[in-house]
Amino acid sequence: MPRAQTQQRGLLDSWGRRNRKHADRRCLHCGKMFRPKRASSHYCSRDCAWANNGKNQKTKPESWWVSNKGYITGRVWINGVKKPKRYHRWLVEKLLGVELTQHQVVHHINGDKMDNHLENLKVMGFGLHSCYHNKRRAIAKAEGGVK
Repeated sequence: MPRAQTQQRGLLDSWGRRNRKHADRRCLHCGKMFRPKRASSHYCSRDCAWANNGKNQKTKPESWWVSNKGYITGRVWINGVKKPKRYHRWLVEKLLGVELTQHQVVHHINGDKMDNHLENLKVMGFGLHSCYHNKRRAIAKAEGGVK
């Protein structure tokens, strides 16, 4: 490709064409020169940005909130992976030292979803838990009220 015939202003590539908006910068982390894509770029790569700004991001403590179903729900770090967990399941898993299977349910004995004391939690199989709640519904229906 031939060089540009007229003199160009601004940042030029090796052929003399104007095609760059931002001048080369030095990376704030490693010191390497790089071509920024935006005016706000301060690092040559994501690795440098993460190393300089968030090297301990995976060690942030878990965060909790109340879900729209009434359970305390949050995100916790398990083996370097962020996973969503319900607080009552997470407590029992920490106590037992193993992760519960999807067929195991942590039942609130007093029925209060916000009461996560260990003496109020009981691990049950999914089928047994369903039978327990269905029996309570049948009794309530027989008494005249539906729960």
